[in-house]
Parts: sequence; C-alpha cells; structure tokens
Amino acid sequence: MSLWVKLTDLLLNVPPFVIILPYENAVHFRGGKYKRTLRDGFFWKIPIYDTVEKIDIKVQVVDLAEQTVTSKSGDSITVSGCIEYEVSNAKYAICNVLDYDESLQTKATIVLASTIARTDTENMTYDYIVAEVFDDLRIDALDWGLDVTSFGLNQFTKCPAIRIIT
Repeated sequence: MSLWVKLTDLLLNVPPFVIILPYENAVHFRGGKYKRTLRDGFFWKIPIYDTVEKIDIKVQVVDLAEQTVTSKSGDSITVSGCIEYEVSNAKYAICNVLDYDESLQTKATIVLASTIARTDTENMTYDYIVAEVFDDLRIDALDWGLDVTSFGLNQFTKCPAIRIIT
C-alpha cells in the first residue's frame, strides 16, 4: 500500500468538523496552540492539525469523604461535605488543571480541614464553617475555570477521639 493511499485513508476517516452540543463547550487548538473557545454548534477544523477538546458544562455535585479533624481547642470534629459547581471557563478547566473534578474535591477537603483546625470549638458553627469554606473555594476554583455555586456540610459532629493500641 503506498503512502498516498494510507494518507488518503487517514484523512477520510478523520472528520473535518466537530459538533458541540448545548451542554458542552470546547477548546480549539491549532498546531498545539490555543485558538479559541467554542460554544454549541457546528465548526470546521483542519484534520490532524486541529484538536478540539470538549468539556461538559452542566452543574455537577460532588460529595466529600468523611474526615476527622482536630480543632484549635483540641476537640475532634467529624465532617463531610458537598460541593455544587459548574465549568465557567473551558480554557482554564482544560489548560490550567489536570483533572478539575478530582482537584476540586481534594482542594475542598484541605480547605475544610484547615478551617476547622484554625477555629476554636466554641466559635465553630455550621454557618461559619460553610461560609469560610465556600468563600475560599470560590476564589481558588476561578483559576481552574470553575464556578462553585454552593457548599454544604452533610455531617458536622464533635466526637471523642479513641485510640486503640494493640
């Protein structure tokens, strides 16, 4: 099989267009460089030279794993939370972070733990923790092209720390 036949076959199997659905955005790269962000619709592209990375922009809800954190006053607090967010900037979500969903979960877990660790138990309320974590997450997530729309706690309890040594 000649090189021309292989090249022709390859070009015929790579479509010169992309269709972006209403619940998607996409980032168009030409020769490995950012060209533009695409909204829903039909778009032409140069096969092989252009790449289009699609991203889902529907609202997503993520649960945070339960964790036990020691407060500033030394009490053990068990918490778990829930984040609601959506992609607001497809370019940032694709180019600025490896896995925005996993990264946001990890970041939220760290922010939640650090907020509890720097707060006295007497001053710690549900509303205070939610407001602090929500504000920090919203600011941090903007660099990743994410808009955090809400944060809540599923579990928020003070519990005694028991260590079993065998």
